Amino acid sequence: MVTIDRPSASDAARSTSVAGDDASVLVAEDDASVRRSLEIALRYAGYHVTTVNDGASAIEAIATNPPDVIVLDVMMPGMDGFEVARLMRGSQ
Repeated sequence: MVTIDRPSASDAARSTSVAGDDASVLVAEDDASVRRSLEIALRYAGYHVTTVNDGASAIEAIATNPPDVIVLDVMMPGMDGFEVARLMRGSQ
C-alpha cells in the first residue's frame, strides 16, 4: 500500500516563497508538447524555466547555468535522463 502525504499549509507557503525568489528549473524533454506544457505550468507558478530537448543539451545547460531543480525525461534519444543524472552525480 502506498501512502501519499499532502503538503501542509506551511509547506505550501515555503514553495510559494521559493518560486517568488526566482528559483530556476531546467526541463529536459524531447517531446515538444510535454516540454511546452511543463514550461507554461512552471512559469505560471513563478519559476524561471530553461528547456532543452536532449541529454547533451541538458549537461551543457547545467554546466553553463546550474538550475535549482532539474526535470529529466528518462527516455530521450541519445543520452537519456538516467545517464544525465549519473554524469551529474559523478561531477559533484
